[in-house]
Amino acid sequence: MTWLFVFLAQMHLTFGVIKATEQTGYRLTLMGTKLKSIMNQNIICWFEIYVRNMESAKKFYHAILGTDFIDAPAQGDSPEAMKMAFFSPMENQGVSGALIEMAGTKEGDGACVTTMVYFPCQDCSVEESRVEAAGGKVNKSKFSIGEYGFCSICTDSEGNPFGLFSME
Repeated sequence: MTWLFVFLAQMHLTFGVIKATEQTGYRLTLMGTKLKSIMNQNIICWFEIYVRNMESAKKFYHAILGTDFIDAPAQGDSPEAMKMAFFSPMENQGVSGALIEMAGTKEGDGACVTTMVYFPCQDCSVEESRVEAAGGKVNKSKFSIGEYGFCSICTDSEGNPFGLFSME
């Protein structure tokens, strides 16, 4: 019989396997890999759904998903008028996201944003420096989002917006 376990050691989650054997009883094997490292392997680390009416959108997603949103003020260099509601607490593992109400994102001018995914990076300025050479555009160069890190907002070669996210 084998069990997967997770434990907290020096503020980093680590995983391993406990295996029952007839000769030795239980054997503990640490995999030596931090879950935080595994989480950083996700190709997407964050998503945003842009809305015209925050309260209406929260009501809709609550009715569909049962989500109790966590309202948050604009972070770092974000516009003060921006409204943000998280789908889940920031400390949750995995990919999470937020509803965003912000002027200019839902104006119907053909350049409106409906959803945006963010790709994790060590330092988003590195990946940002490759965007234009690959045929994309940097819309907003690396900026602070407060205690949550930094991001760059770009457009790919097909006109799709995307973000680059890093803690550095």
